[in-house]
Amino acid sequence: MSTPTNAARRVVYTALFGSYEALVEQPVASAVPGVDFICFSDVPRESASWRVVVVDLPVRTDAVRSARSIKILGHEALREYDEWLWIDNRVVLRGSPEDILDSWLTGFDLAMPLHDHRSSVADEYQAVLRAGFDSPYRVREELAVVRRDLPSVLAERQLWTGLIARRPSASVDDWAARWMAMVLLYSRRDQLSVNYAVATSQLTPNVVLLDNRSSQVHTWLTLDELPKDAAARFSASSGFHYRVRDYIVDRILLSAAGRLLRRLRRAVLRPTLRTTSQPKPAVSNLR
Repeated sequence: MSTPTNAARRVVYTALFGSYEALVEQPVASAVPGVDFICFSDVPRESASWRVVVVDLPVRTDAVRSARSIKILGHEALREYDEWLWIDNRVVLRGSPEDILDSWLTGFDLAMPLHDHRSSVADEYQAVLRAGFDSPYRVREELAVVRRDLPSVLAERQLWTGLIARRPSASVDDWAARWMAMVLLYSRRDQLSVNYAVATSQLTPNVVLLDNRSSQVHTWLTLDELPKDAAARFSASSGFHYRVRDYIVDRILLSAAGRLLRRLRRAVLRPTLRTTSQPKPAVSNLR
């Protein structure tokens, strides 16, 4: 575990892909010349406080998971820095990022706040399902996996991922890879899987008590303060929509009746396949 020093190279970073909301400025950036502010984006954006770095979507066709990839795994451009502070685009820093990094990373390589209005991880799953923030199939599948493999996680206090301080290390990179795997395989709502990723890693984070809406170090912008494109917020960013007819067909195919129908179909087709696949007899050359 590393120890912060005054010479540490520090960066605040965020990611914004697509056009579902505007880039939020950070007035404190001008007061901390020793800290860089980098926004990763798929298009050029004008900003008074951010250095906008245009990158390809890390997850093609999926702007949401692309932003999650930058948030969780970082980017090669960040590797020159010793300490990173992620902030969601809805976060406006009120305090110095140097003070946050000094305080949060003392004795730790990773730090993030607790969710202040979720009593457990299980509550977060239910909140996401009720609000329709993601495919209910993916959310419920992820919930089933966590309940099967590590049910104690569901009773934990939910971590909040609006701000994440880290010092890159092998254990932090391992935790990030585990977290990103869950986001790619299951729900894109990264907060659902962050506790599970911590629990399955060798990492102990500094868990910070912080009012998520407003604190001495930040303000969280509401939808009234920063409007968001509702279609981009609630729909699959790839544009895919699960039609009712397809859902019914898939459920039948996955059922016991569907498995029986597949076995019967194979039994009927097998003799036909044997007949049609017999090699043709060799034809002698006539001289």
